[in-house]
Amino acid sequence: MPIVKFKFEDLPAGFSTPSGFYAISQKPGKITLFDMTCPHRGGPLTHGFYTSDGRIVCPWHGTRCNREKIERRTQPAVRIGDCVLFFTEQPLEKIFVTIPLFE
Repeated sequence: MPIVKFKFEDLPAGFSTPSGFYAISQKPGKITLFDMTCPHRGGPLTHGFYTSDGRIVCPWHGTRCNREKIERRTQPAVRIGDCVLFFTEQPLEKIFVTIPLFE
């Protein structure tokens, strides 16, 4: 299982792997990695938008996903010293500086 590693002070808003899209949430004392891959066709929910009823719309095919369901799809994060490690199915591909859905 690949490990994606970032320095804590350089932690991005999210990243992608060849098979998924992820958003990183930072709250006091807690770092969470959300799997933001659309369950319909694997699109980037990280680049979608919210509807008035709070669903996330996939930019590829318009599939609407419940935010609460997405927030339950978390991945482990481990902080060791000044580094944060995430365990993913595939190696790092791209880094996202911002993710409008999580700002």
